[in-house]
Amino acid sequence: MRILIGILSTIWLLFGMVCYSALQPEPAAPPPWHAKQILRSVDLDRIDERIQQNIFILGSQKMTKYQRAGYYFSLARQYWLKSYMQQTRLQQTTYLRLALQQCLHAVKYNPDMPWFKYMAGDLFHQLGDFDNAEQYYVQALKIYPDEPQFRRRYYQLKEDREKAAQAETAEE
Repeated sequence: MRILIGILSTIWLLFGMVCYSALQPEPAAPPPWHAKQILRSVDLDRIDERIQQNIFILGSQKMTKYQRAGYYFSLARQYWLKSYMQQTRLQQTTYLRLALQQCLHAVKYNPDMPWFKYMAGDLFHQLGDFDNAEQYYVQALKIYPDEPQFRRRYYQLKEDREKAAQAETAEE
């Protein structure tokens, strides 16, 4: 009887450990190389304040579409930076999606600005949507073909897409 209780206790303990590990949130991804540099130079304590300022200003009806695009881009950048202050991948993804939403507004109001398109591509890239990322990277490169950061991230996208395809093939 003791042996049976010992076996059942061991099974129950292993089951509990498996369930506990499954419920643990996935840790946030580290910031990409181009975000690390910016994170070191920005006052991270003021990000929430800047987010609120941008939201307040965007509520104003008296601005040109180019000004509105600039404030949406600024808001997207603040959400992007805030995403790397998060502890879990779920929280980080939420802020990356908020940043993407604001960045797409910026692109809508000023579609000729290559940095807006680059950032949209970068956000799609970080969220794992490689097709949309490539589309925006290519659009940014058509406007500003000599920007090294655009090219570097575009080639990283190609590498990441290839690694994802290889991982998918290995799983099958």
